[in-house]
Amino acid sequence: MQQEKQYWDDIIKNLDPAESGYDGWLDKYNLELLGPRQFIVELGCGWGDDTGYLIKLTARLISCDFSGEAIEKICKYYPMVNTFQFDMTEGFPFEAEAVDVIIADLCLHYFDDDEMGDIVAEIGRVLTPGGRLICRVNSDKDMNHGAGQGEEIQ
Repeated sequence: MQQEKQYWDDIIKNLDPAESGYDGWLDKYNLELLGPRQFIVELGCGWGDDTGYLIKLTARLISCDFSGEAIEKICKYYPMVNTFQFDMTEGFPFEAEAVDVIIADLCLHYFDDDEMGDIVAEIGRVLTPGGRLICRVNSDKDMNHGAGQGEEIQ
């Protein structure tokens, strides 16, 4: 696990959130309709591509990541955001039925089937009745977006 954490810390350490950007993928989900009593958890926040968009909403936000470097970047560039560092494979640090929306942008496809089953169970546990998981994942078969390239990390 330490090797995986170091891998992500090294990647994020060299990225500048000011040079990244939100690409509009969440716009169609009407998240602006959420109120201040509602709660969004951003899984795999990385260096903040989506965080800058999510902080403009009235809902409460917690940005989460496995990487300590990611959490440090979020705290530096978005000091008003609550953050939490945790490993999704070890359970979620949230109460049952406490989260209205979970955003998972390009972070869930790194897990094997058993880990993913546990993570999905945790997502189901923490979402409120009628809560939403909004996610996007990469495919290892999408040749237009890097399939077959890169280094296998798990």
